Amino acid sequence: MLRKGKFCKYNGKIYRCATRSLQGTVLLRSHDKEDLEKNGFKINPSFGKNKFNDLGRYIKEVPKKDVEWFCNIYNVGKYKGRQVGVIRETDTEYVITSGYVSEGEQLFTEENGFEQVDRYLFEGKVPKNEITDMVEIKEPINKDMKAPDDWNF
Repeated sequence: MLRKGKFCKYNGKIYRCATRSLQGTVLLRSHDKEDLEKNGFKINPSFGKNKFNDLGRYIKEVPKKDVEWFCNIYNVGKYKGRQVGVIRETDTEYVITSGYVSEGEQLFTEENGFEQVDRYLFEGKVPKNEITDMVEIKEPINKDMKAPDDWNF
């Protein structure tokens, strides 16, 4: 399963999260029914309404100070020799983004199944077997939020 976005560790478990700076809280997101039944999570009333709320069927808001660490995760790989960002997946395909490309680029075109989402930015679905050298990149979110001591999670 592809991980992408902000993650944190709370009570010994890793969660996808959203930071709420003004409130000094963190919104934890989970799909684990055990979190709903045993860990004080509530049903996300917005789940299923748009792709951003589908990040967690269950949610819980906790004080930022109670979170052990935070990090950002994203994925990169190679598509036909070019480095790409891997942003979503289905059972058989990855949705990739080209990153910014120069004008006249022939690989990332509508004819090849890519959609132009910005002036020099393209996105498209490709079969999973066409992506090679895929790696998950984990980085600190910013200098104000504690990062993991051990990045092997």
